[in-house]
Formats: sequence, C-alpha cells, structure tokens
Amino acid sequence: MRTTAHRLFAVLLAAAVLFAGCQEPGDDTEEPGEMTEETVSAEVEEFENDLNDALQSAESDIEAIDNRLSEAGEEAEAEFSEEMEEIRQQRDSLRSQMQQLEEASEEEAAELRANMRETRRDLNRRLDRVALEAAEEQDEFVRAANERMDRLDAQLEELKQDAEAAGNEVSQETQEEIQELEQRRDALQEDLEAAENATEEEFAEMRSELVDGITETRAETAQALDNLETSIEPNREMNDTSSE
Repeated sequence: MRTTAHRLFAVLLAAAVLFAGCQEPGDDTEEPGEMTEETVSAEVEEFENDLNDALQSAESDIEAIDNRLSEAGEEAEAEFSEEMEEIRQQRDSLRSQMQQLEEASEEEAAELRANMRETRRDLNRRLDRVALEAAEEQDEFVRAANERMDRLDAQLEELKQDAEAAGNEVSQETQEEIQELEQRRDALQEDLEAAENATEEEFAEMRSELVDGITETRAETAQALDNLETSIEPNREMNDTSSE
C-alpha cells in the first residue's frame, strides 16, 4: 500500500506547504502543532498501518469463524451464512476504499477516511457478535469472550494513552466517557467470571447479555478512539493557522 501512503502524504504535505507560504519572511520558528514533513509522514503511515491491521485481524476472525461453523455442521453454517456474507462484503468494501485513496483529492480523502473508520467499526462489531453467538458450548463461549475482552483491554489502553498524549485538547466529556467504558469493562469481567462457574441454566440466562455487553462496549470504545482522533485534527489545523 505504499502508493496509498504516497498519495495521502502528498495531500497532507500540500496543506503544510500552503501554510509555510503564509509565514512572514525569516520566520523559521516551528510552532507547537505545526504540520512538518515528519508529522505528515507519521500520520499517513499510522492511518495506513491501522487499516492494514484491521483487515488482517478481520481475515483471521473470518477464517476462525468459518472453521468453527464447519465443525459445528451444516445447520450452524446455514444459520450464519447471510451474516458472514455481509461481513465479507464489508471487508471487500474496506479494501476498495483503501484503493480509492490513491486517486482521491484532499476533500475526497477526508471523506473516505471517515467512511473507512465507520466501515471498520461496523465490521468489527459484526465479527464480535458472530464469534460469540457461534460459540454454543459454555467453555467455548468463555474462551471466545475472554479473547474479546483482551481486545477491549487493548482498546482502552490505547484510548487512555491517546487522551494523555492529547493533553488539554481532550474534553471533560471524553474523560468521563473513558471512565464509564472502564467501569463497563470491569462489570463485564465480573459477569464473565460468574458465567464461567454458572450452572447450565444460569449460563443460558447470562449468555445473551454478555454477547450484547461485550459487542457494544467494544464498538463504543472504537467510536471513542475515532472521535478522539478526529476531534484533535481541527485543533491541530487551528494551531497551524494561528502562527501566521
């Protein structure tokens, strides 16, 4: 995907060049938040790497779910066939949008990035739900849920690190949202531990709530990560223009 990176780099670097042309002669001081060549390159590479990681993770999940459904038999495959087909379509859509970035203008690229974030979130939400719902046996479900909880922990850690790095740019609302997500994570972990030791009847009652809780908390954490990233971008642009 180096062509994509080069295209995004060119788009973002053009903005940096326009800003530089507005500076007073002899003003070589780098202001905080100024979009340097190194900053542009790092942001392009990070965006590209994040999406490639998402696609690789989706491919692994699809393969694992397909294997699990195949082992469960034709009835299980038929039950989830429509959902798995839609998941594959979303995966292909994400690939297609990445290719479109190669020819996108600056405005088109911004819209595509927003669409790709949304597609990625919905794809992961669908994969989470199918992975959990397809795990019918209690021990199998607990393993699948613990794997999703590990991913949630990684998301929350990334969210906290990004918020800390953003400093004063993070709103009080975002800080409260992070706390709420952590509390929900802790509650889910307690419920999952209870489900692991529950009777068959108790597990049957807890199962659907755990599926919904894990799936939606993961999705909302991903949304918070994307919101934090997009909310900082306008502030960075304002910092750039304020030094004119």
